[in-house]
Amino acid sequence: MAFGYLVLAIVLAVTLNAQNRWLRAAGTALAALSLIMIVISILLADFDGTFAAIPQTAPLIDRLTPAILNSQAALAGVGIAFLLWSAWQQARRPVETTLPPGNTEAAYGRVSRYLHWGIAVMMLCLIPIGLFMAILPAAHPERASFVAAHQALGLTVLGLAVVRIGWFAVSPSPRPASDLAVWEVRAARAVRIALYLALLAFPVSGYILSASEDTGIDFYGWALPVVARPSEAVTSAAAVLHNWCLPILFYVAIGLHVGAVLKRHFSERRHDAVRRMLR
Repeated sequence: MAFGYLVLAIVLAVTLNAQNRWLRAAGTALAALSLIMIVISILLADFDGTFAAIPQTAPLIDRLTPAILNSQAALAGVGIAFLLWSAWQQARRPVETTLPPGNTEAAYGRVSRYLHWGIAVMMLCLIPIGLFMAILPAAHPERASFVAAHQALGLTVLGLAVVRIGWFAVSPSPRPASDLAVWEVRAARAVRIALYLALLAFPVSGYILSASEDTGIDFYGWALPVVARPSEAVTSAAAVLHNWCLPILFYVAIGLHVGAVLKRHFSERRHDAVRRMLR
């Protein structure tokens, strides 16, 4: 399962920024298909008894999981329609310019774009996987696969986030758009910091939770050793962070980030906002 999601992230990161318009259209359509599969899995859980089997004595986050996943399915439905429309637009729009590896003052380069979209795709996969594995009983035949995929992808996101932060030291980010107000620049910077904190803290707290259990840590089939078993206090803090604080931070930050981009693109007709990170 983990390898499949990893390949999906790589394919989408490359195709969404391809110079060939048909590759971009195919990548966008594949992104829509991936969201469709996620929506179907959530709907199946609605009707096959997976959600109904959650006991009333379960932790609050587990009891809220069906509502959270169904809300994400509704948002995914909007995203699917948008992506299908975007695929049609991409097929009609040729691009002549070649992306440089590094960032420029006006836009992100190929390396930053691949890292950005690779991480984004993995996070969109990690969220429902994590929610599903939390509500599945320990004896469920699919739970081990969900846990292994969640662990492997989470550690991959951690590694890619560190690489991306390091890449900014080599190739600085583009300058903010000249027509942005001071508060908009500061807000964008705050959202960006919040997203990176989430990308780093999510895997670290998840690793602590995995290290506190006897199931081990899986990384694409390799069993990683647990250096030290965390104390009960550290595990409890990691659980609160991983299950409550970081999801709220991530949802708010990603909502503001996507909302700002859509506002610039559709309301203000500044298509260069999207073009900084997407063809």
